[in-house]
Amino acid sequence: MRPHPFERIFAPRAIAVLGADGRDSAGDVILRNVIAGGFAGPVHVVGEVAEPPPGVRACASLAEIDGEVDLAIVASPAASLQEVVQECAARRVGGAVIATSASGAPGRAGLDAGAARALLDAAARGGMRLLGPNSVGLARPGALLNATYTSGSASPGSIGLVSQSGAICATALDWAAAHRIGFSALVSLGDALDVDFGEVLEYLALDRATKSILLYVETIRSARAFLSGLRLAARLKPVVVVKAGRHLAGADGAQPAPSDDAFDAALARAGAVRVGSMDQMFAAARLLATPRPVSGNRLAVVTNARGPGLLAADRAADLGVVVPPLADATRRGLDPLLPPARPRSNPLDLLSDADPARYRSAVELCLADPNVDAVLAMLAPHPRARPTESADAVVAASRGRSKPIVACWMGEELVRSAHARFVEAGVPAFSSPEAAVDAFALLASHARNQRLLRQVPGPLAPDAIPHLDRARELVRAALARGRDRLTGAELRRLLAAVGIRDRDTAGQRVTGTELYVGVARDAVFGPVIRFGRGGASGLGGEAVVALPPLDTAIIQTLVRTSRIASVFTSPGGMTAQEVAAFERTLWAVSAIVSELPELRELEISPLVVAADEVYASGARTSIAPPAPEAGRYGHMAIHPYPTDVGARWQLPGGVTVTVRPIRPEDAEMEASFVRNLSENARHFRFMVALKELTREMLIRFTQIDYDRELALVALVEQGGKETQIAVARYIKADPETAHVAIVVADAWQGRGIGARLIRMLIAAARARGIARLEGEVLHENSTALELMAREGFAIRRDPESPDLCLIEMSLAGS
Repeated sequence: MRPHPFERIFAPRAIAVLGADGRDSAGDVILRNVIAGGFAGPVHVVGEVAEPPPGVRACASLAEIDGEVDLAIVASPAASLQEVVQECAARRVGGAVIATSASGAPGRAGLDAGAARALLDAAARGGMRLLGPNSVGLARPGALLNATYTSGSASPGSIGLVSQSGAICATALDWAAAHRIGFSALVSLGDALDVDFGEVLEYLALDRATKSILLYVETIRSARAFLSGLRLAARLKPVVVVKAGRHLAGADGAQPAPSDDAFDAALARAGAVRVGSMDQMFAAARLLATPRPVSGNRLAVVTNARGPGLLAADRAADLGVVVPPLADATRRGLDPLLPPARPRSNPLDLLSDADPARYRSAVELCLADPNVDAVLAMLAPHPRARPTESADAVVAASRGRSKPIVACWMGEELVRSAHARFVEAGVPAFSSPEAAVDAFALLASHARNQRLLRQVPGPLAPDAIPHLDRARELVRAALARGRDRLTGAELRRLLAAVGIRDRDTAGQRVTGTELYVGVARDAVFGPVIRFGRGGASGLGGEAVVALPPLDTAIIQTLVRTSRIASVFTSPGGMTAQEVAAFERTLWAVSAIVSELPELRELEISPLVVAADEVYASGARTSIAPPAPEAGRYGHMAIHPYPTDVGARWQLPGGVTVTVRPIRPEDAEMEASFVRNLSENARHFRFMVALKELTREMLIRFTQIDYDRELALVALVEQGGKETQIAVARYIKADPETAHVAIVVADAWQGRGIGARLIRMLIAAARARGIARLEGEVLHENSTALELMAREGFAIRRDPESPDLCLIEMSLAGS
């Protein structure tokens, strides 16, 4: 398989610096950082340089350089940017970091639309990517690359940092050096004229040196691209986000900003977590690397002092973390440890004379409690406390356990050695109850968001909402009359389509739990659903926020594990029947918002749930024509599962083949499919020696973003279960080009399955606006080459790799 297109940028073999024409200029600083960092390849400086550093090759232009240049660092004056980029593109440079400050008119890159387009066109002609303008550069410490305009250097490590702010990059370097934290990569996006979060996240997701990713975000320019890269990265490794500019209309005053709760909802669906400061960002990256994942948000607090335990419980309540009662068996197990009069409650006070043995037994009992998902072990340095030995006891109790432990040994000097023991054992340790609970809440939030990430809601089945077409017609008829609102009668018909009855015309006085459901259009993420307590005056208190599309599993997670989960319980006033009715309503609202891009706002309050019926007592809506260029789901940040693509046919002999897009739950089937391919077939598909898909590959192949890729699996029934016999996929390389690949199981080759899959893939790509398909096939794979030729692909030998053939098909205008 070919290397990632960004490989020439992140792992360059040769570098050229343009604009290093003055002592302490941006170009000069970057050049000296490259040399000081120990970069092993050739370094060229282009232009007038008074005294190039030793080992640097000076030349008047890029054309004079012998050999390839992978990365150009451009610090030339803004007025010459287009000329410089054209020169780099003509020289087939892989990528350019534009450190130049393109200040001028406010807005993206400080360039007007014409100048920005000219830069992008010039780069595209040479197949070159641009990082910046206003970027402070990038660093890959493990590859001895420091191409940054900063005064510090990064140590090798496993954290990838991507930032829209150069100042944050510089600050992070200084902070990390003081805390002995290393980086796998540091990327300053600058104004992101070309390369933005989405593509860098995709690269780091597949980068073996990167174990966790930190993002500093100010503005989101493309919700789809951002979430696409974020969802891929978060499937493979922890992603932690700091969002600045929460109260501004975008950090540069020109870009629209998402609402804060919409941003949180987007991160939740992407499987990432958000923190509020840089200190928390780095702490979270280390914390989420714990080998013991959290399965829920129920925390047992074990302490030797009542006060700290109560502080921890208070903070837990603030964050929606549950401090549950201990199970009967756990309380009985505590009898030998505590005096009879002492409560066996949670938080569990072991008393000030708690010795290491008592700590170990209590922690072991709580870890075994079925009501508990994790344990917070706390110690206040009483005169009789033994901090270091008790820390060793807690570490011993954690060995061999699947549930995580968080420690809080309060104080400084007296607990210093205890903290060292926790660090050595990989147990997250904190100095205050609040910080410790915050840490667990972060773990629980990550686990919850990962569950949301793995759900892939589909569009509506044809008969899911019987009156959907009628609702669509009434909305479009209202728009045709120039209205931006529905009449009361039209709104009642719209609500009836999703199973919501009108309370005033129900024929009887309806009483029940009053809730709120609202849909609004976020400036960045599109439709956003909010729900919670409601009344005649609207939303009553905190809301749960989510991005559609939603399915049953996502809705149940949101309803039953959010901070307002108590609303949807018997003590909160709702029966199980009423909760189920409300969840069905949320699904229907999500579905109709997904299918009707004309529906801009919808607010129902109060929404009355009585038994298994749902009624609207007050509602309003607004409508607007959708963007003409948007597709079926162009108004949404997350593309639903594409049930519009699929087929079913019979082979000679009566075997039925079903084709559908791949889903996350197909992972085991996909692994078995690849495992059972012949060695030859695996070699033809992956072009490397491979017997088994790695975890990363399996996630990458089955948990896909349907906006940027499509994988069609061919299935037959064998032994009463679905068995995969082929797969064809495309992945977008850019907005108009997609890379295509196909493999058919050895026993099923020669039956026309591959040809059908390729035709379906071509049709789906064309329908989604892809203009060109391309791919690579080993020259010795004559069967695949013949198939592609029959289906209309042009084939030529790869001039750079004689053992490969390049396949291409234009879909534009066909």
